[in-house]
Parts: sequence; structure tokens; C-alpha cells
Amino acid sequence: MSMRLSSTATLKTFRQIFRNGMSPPSVNIYNFRIRGFAGAGNFESESALIVARCKEKKVREAFGLWKAMTDKGVEPNLVSSNAVIQGLCEEERIEEAEEVVEEMNRKGLTPDENTYMSLFQLLCDRCEADKAYKVLSEMIVRGMLVIW
Repeated sequence: MSMRLSSTATLKTFRQIFRNGMSPPSVNIYNFRIRGFAGAGNFESESALIVARCKEKKVREAFGLWKAMTDKGVEPNLVSSNAVIQGLCEEERIEEAEEVVEEMNRKGLTPDENTYMSLFQLLCDRCEADKAYKVLSEMIVRGMLVIW
């Protein structure tokens, strides 16, 4: 038997959790809460959860949510994708950050300056000049950076 919460009950639960300083410990809890909004989850609530997890420095959970969202066919937005990329870059997980950018491009979501600068900064910090140059070149091609 499936239990569904109304959106009002779900919001009330979220408010209570955050007011008490608690943080849901896992993706399963988030998925349970999201189902209360729209059966299988919805774009806005999932994106907001991803950004929140990144702000809490829980990048592994945020990346898991982002992947689950894309696996379900829900296209991520630029804000949630950039939050994941920035978090992954802060943890020096460049391969996964590049994976997010590739998925964005496959889905037709255009990376912006924030996307590229997160990658560029990490690549420079790691002395990966060739990869950093490619990121810079992509920014120029996309008209995000003007060289005089």
C-alpha cells in the first residue's frame, strides 16, 4: 500500500525538519518527501534539494540526486547543474564535474560562465594547463570571454 502526503503536509514536514535544525539524512527521505508533491517528484523540488545539499557541502548526495533526476528523464536546470559542478570542483572531483557538463550539452542545456569558471579554476589549481586552455577556448567560442 502506497502512502501519499498532500503537498501541504509535505511542506509542513519540511518546515518542521528545518526549523528544528535537522537535515534529512538520505536521498530516500528526499524522494519520500518529493513524492508528496507530484507522485514521482517534480523539477522544482528536486532542483531545490540538489542546491540545498551542495550548500550544506553534501556534494555526494547532491550528485546522486542530480544523477537520479537525469536517469528518470527529468532535465536538470542550470542552477542545480552549476551547484553540483561547483561542489564537485571544490572536492577536486573533476571527472564527475566534466560528466555533468557533458550531460548538460547532451540535453541542450548551455553551460554558462559559472560552469566554465568552476572547471577552469580547478584545472589551473591542478596545473592541468591543456584542459584549462580547452575550457578557456570553449568560453571564447561561446562568446563568454572576449580577448582583445
